[in-house]
Amino acid sequence: CLADRESTGLPIETVTIAGKYCESGDILIERIDLPALRPGDLLAIPMTGAYCLAMASNYNLAPRPAVVLVRDGAVRIIRRRESYEDILRNDIVTPPGEAPAAYDRLSAVIGSL
Repeated sequence: CLADRESTGLPIETVTIAGKYCESGDILIERIDLPALRPGDLLAIPMTGAYCLAMASNYNLAPRPAVVLVRDGAVRIIRRRESYEDILRNDIVTPPGEAPAAYDRLSAVIGSL
């Protein structure tokens, strides 16, 4: 469903809605009639499998979307959209030769396995 603008009277197109993961099987809806879409249109697609919050991941460094609650005609964001900074926040990039001493001990343990 076209969620961000009135669609009455718009021409209808048959389209396929694909996901963002760049995988051959990442098709959400195949051959559906929708009002003519334009870049930036917001689609509401319920029950989207791995795209729902409970199944979402950061595969291919894709940020998780915002979660929107719609009740009695009122719309409220209840979880903000993830940013790339959110995804990379826990990554540690240490230049060669500057690794903490704990890394040396860990390397020794791994090397002895």
